Amino acid sequence: MYFLASFTVIGALLVLRVRPRWSTAEHTGHPTMIEQMTSNAGDPGDLSDVTALTREMVRIPSLSGHEGDVAALLARRMAEAGFTSVTTDRNGSVLGWIGPEDAEVALLFDGHMDVVPVTGQWRFDPFGGTIHDGRLYGRGSTDMKGGIAAAICGVAAAARERPLRRRIAVSASVLEEVIEGHALATVLDRCSPRQW
Repeated sequence: MYFLASFTVIGALLVLRVRPRWSTAEHTGHPTMIEQMTSNAGDPGDLSDVTALTREMVRIPSLSGHEGDVAALLARRMAEAGFTSVTTDRNGSVLGWIGPEDAEVALLFDGHMDVVPVTGQWRFDPFGGTIHDGRLYGRGSTDMKGGIAAAICGVAAAARERPLRRRIAVSASVLEEVIEGHALATVLDRCSPRQW
């Protein structure tokens, strides 16, 4: 059975509580891409990499069919984080791989970039990425931009921690709020983790 993981709940847990960032600069003398990204997030540098990336995504409206700007951001961030191959398919979904080029894909983490329209009254700007009392507010922060950020940052951190023996893929798919499964099917045509 292969693993296809969706990070809605894990992303929510990681994103909704702002935590201090871990610094590799203390060990290597050089800031990581994530540390540089965090320092550019407009806050005093107390955001985690997951929170910073989620906030960056929340600030880009991405209604179904209009995910292009978030897709471009994620393709850039994946490349900066060390993903060895990053592509955008014909639907607009972003797919990144990390690990040995000649190895099979062991895991695929997927999340969708699109959000539903804003309705009702919001305490904070739904596209502001406001952090208030240690919580991040905004459209898509837990469904599913936080999950995508958790997958990208977590997989990149695992690859930095020690060499991967197999490839891991992360996809950020489109149109899941309106045509669930269509865009993911295209991703799975290109990236099917091996059944173990």
